[in-house]
Amino acid sequence: MITAHAGFSASPITNPNHELTEGLIDLPTSGVNIYADAVDSADPSAAFSFAWSILHPRTGQTASIPAPASASTTLDNIAAVWGDVRLFVVATNTSTGESSEADPRLAPASAFATLQIESESKALTLPAIGSREWWRSFDGLAQAVEDLELTDQALDSATINGAGDLILTLNDGTIINAGQARGADGADGADGADGVDGIYIVSASVNGSGELLLTMSDTTVINAGTIPDNDTKRHIYSTGTISHYFDGTLHSGLNPNKRIWIAGPWIAHTDITLNLASITLYDGGPLNNQITFDITLTTAAAYALSGNTPPSAAASFAVTQPTANEPLSATSSQLNLTVTTGTLFGLCMSAPSQGAAQGLNVNITATEL
Repeated sequence: MITAHAGFSASPITNPNHELTEGLIDLPTSGVNIYADAVDSADPSAAFSFAWSILHPRTGQTASIPAPASASTTLDNIAAVWGDVRLFVVATNTSTGESSEADPRLAPASAFATLQIESESKALTLPAIGSREWWRSFDGLAQAVEDLELTDQALDSATINGAGDLILTLNDGTIINAGQARGADGADGADGADGVDGIYIVSASVNGSGELLLTMSDTTVINAGTIPDNDTKRHIYSTGTISHYFDGTLHSGLNPNKRIWIAGPWIAHTDITLNLASITLYDGGPLNNQITFDITLTTAAAYALSGNTPPSAAASFAVTQPTANEPLSATSSQLNLTVTTGTLFGLCMSAPSQGAAQGLNVNITATEL
């Protein structure tokens, strides 16, 4: 098993330092050094390659990693935006192709490093989206509230003047103009029904199809549509690392000469909507290598008869390798593909434009209807 380690010290295994705190008003202008290392329990002398990423950056945060495949690199372009920046690293044994956990939800804490950016006035931290130890920031917030020193000032009255400004008068006579509080008057709306003298709702019920039915006082029945199901569940369909493909013969490296099944197909055991598909390649192949991936739907009978020739794609997305022989990842746009019970769905791959890629991982998110 491979365990990745990330941190702000040069030896993240022996000298772990997973958190670095900086103030919002004095962020470093030259970037922050970050380091990665790994341990393979089955191969003590293993050499590793690395893939850094920034998880769920907040709006306005521009932080970037200029060398995401390096064990020692920097976190640059850090914007003065309150909120932690959470880093994640995946390590791959260069000899075996085996990788550490690539799903941030399942990876151990050692694979993360967090730059904490403190607020200007109270030095509070705002956890990064998906953080596990958010309670520390909550404790800091609770302590800051506890330490507040309140004055005896209180609001005595609030009025809106002729200009539409909100005027607050405090009990010590202080007057505060809180700015524009009233816009222009809107147009008059249509007159409504006259309560019990007009048409009103007599009863409401839900039919066997989950639709809300409103019975009015004039016996009219209005179908208000399906009530949303609060029990919607999400499922993740994923593969381990794929290093071979089959077109009647087993081949190493991902370099088919025609479009072919590469992951799945899986069977839908209930009606679902496919939301997103994402792929990660350990090695995206030569420079400017372009590969098209298709989400493909079929039936069990058609799949049995088609051999290695899949049907037409239901949705597609393409990736292009910007740097030769480096890791590559991409996510489709929102799919919104409905898959009925019993239908097969999976990922197909077209022939790469420049040459073979290596080490494919696939994740498909679906919503149960």
